[in-house]
Amino acid sequence: MIFEYKCEKCNKLIEKDFRVGHAEKTVKCQDCNSDCERYYGSGVNFILVGGGWPGKSIKFNREQTEKNEHAGERMRSERTGTAPKLVDQR
Repeated sequence: MIFEYKCEKCNKLIEKDFRVGHAEKTVKCQDCNSDCERYYGSGVNFILVGGGWPGKSIKFNREQTEKNEHAGERMRSERTGTAPKLVDQR
């Protein structure tokens, strides 16, 4: 993820790439070698890529499985004892 830092001395924006949760609080400016702090003036934007949140599909699958199990129980209880009777065919 790209994080922005701003140098107060030379008023320069610096972009650094870090893993989420591993960004440094300050970095050195390449021009004046002073400490630069995180800059949030551009806004904090991120993009989620994929089919949604991981928990969403897990929850959906669990709900569908429960519905199928309940439907199976209903079918077994309604159909018990209703097996077709064999007819003697001579």
